[in-house]
Amino acid sequence: FSNTDHYKNAIHIVFYVFNACNLMFVLRFCERYWPRREMALWAVTALLILATVAAPHTAMRQVENLSLLYGLFMGTLATVLFVFLAWRRGGRFDQRILAAVGFVSLCASYRDALVVLRVIPVNTYYATYFEQLDVIAVAVVLAWNFVRNQSRIERFNIDLQRNVEEAREELTSSLHRQHELELVHVRLGERVNLAHDLHDGLGGMLIGNITALEQTQRQMPSSQVLDLLRGLRDDLRLIIDTASAQQYGELSMAQLLAPMRHRVTRLFDAHGIELDWDVTGLEKLHLTTAQSLDVLRITQEALTNVLKHSDATHVTVEMEYADDALRMEVSDNGVGMPATPANTFGTGMRSMQQRARRLNAAFSIGSEPGSTVVRLNMPRPSA
Repeated sequence: FSNTDHYKNAIHIVFYVFNACNLMFVLRFCERYWPRREMALWAVTALLILATVAAPHTAMRQVENLSLLYGLFMGTLATVLFVFLAWRRGGRFDQRILAAVGFVSLCASYRDALVVLRVIPVNTYYATYFEQLDVIAVAVVLAWNFVRNQSRIERFNIDLQRNVEEAREELTSSLHRQHELELVHVRLGERVNLAHDLHDGLGGMLIGNITALEQTQRQMPSSQVLDLLRGLRDDLRLIIDTASAQQYGELSMAQLLAPMRHRVTRLFDAHGIELDWDVTGLEKLHLTTAQSLDVLRITQEALTNVLKHSDATHVTVEMEYADDALRMEVSDNGVGMPATPANTFGTGMRSMQQRARRLNAAFSIGSEPGSTVVRLNMPRPSA
């Protein structure tokens, strides 16, 4: 510095900033945020700094007194505010330690101010010594906060581990219950599918054979009865063989259709009904076991309905696989279906609709006197 006035001004400026920062520390340490009051604090600090810089040499004594009074005022304000916020209800232990030490330091500062003002005729000052007490108090508070935070972290880890264990046990229990429910659903689904398969397969064959027996005017030879029983056996074998095929695409649709086609043709011939098959491209179509069985059962149920209800003399079955899609159509020249609401359909009709939905296929029935057409259009499913 070029002279002592500049040196003193620098000390006063640092002193103003220190007192403002001290008050800001008290507010933040006690978790208080007062934006407007803080802006006013810094505005006053800035004005004091400007006044100090602009003061002439003759006013240096007044600047020193102003700095002293400002320091006492700000120190008193910060300490009283600190004690009030720390010792009120909800104050923390570390806040109260620093507030108590700050109050003792404030008393020492007042005593030193009286020495400066010549009220106390001595030349010893205590504030410098109490600064060491402030440092020790800050160190104690830091250590105490460190220990407290360490304990909180340990408790948090223990709680977290316990919560993780509880969550793991709950998840394991939930997964176990979900697994049990899935098993129950799978079993129920298998039972429903088996019931539909028995209805569409063995049920249709039994009805057809019973009808044949009822329409026979004479006693049926044992060889013919044996053929009927063999047909039932073959239909049961279709259910077992199709269900036992575990690998995807083990048999083509043409291979699965052939036994049923043979049996149904013989059954229709026994009833004097002409049955024509138009099969194209099925040797290229490989479906899953469930999908293959659904397609066969829809076809079989449609033919069974023709046999039971249509009084038809000619039936045509068209099955074509082309452009990655399967098209099936069963048409007859019978009496047609009665105009009944869809919700009054029998078990067989509902079973066909349900299987078509499972195949994501379009299913429709068109009927008028003299003609009934059952259609199924299924896009090629992904493997």
